[in-house]
Amino acid sequence: MKTKDEDRFTIYPNPTGNWVKIDYRFKDNNVNARLEIHDLMGKIIHQQDLRNDKDVKNIDLSNIANGIYAVEIFNNNQLIKTQKLNVQH
Repeated sequence: MKTKDEDRFTIYPNPTGNWVKIDYRFKDNNVNARLEIHDLMGKIIHQQDLRNDKDVKNIDLSNIANGIYAVEIFNNNQLIKTQKLNVQH
């Protein structure tokens, strides 16, 4: 999915089971970004720094409960994208 200008952020598969891939690309090479996955109560379930301007991250979800989660990408402490993630084991 496109975000501001040329920043991109894609989650697949969605819905997912035990693993999810996060494919991202930032237009700026100076990346100070992080990925957060939150439950519906706002609790952070997973947090990871994103050091490169583009990459694909594989995230293990086998230890979290079935449900809907919010995946958020921040760059320079500014939220740039939120997407729902449906986990079904």
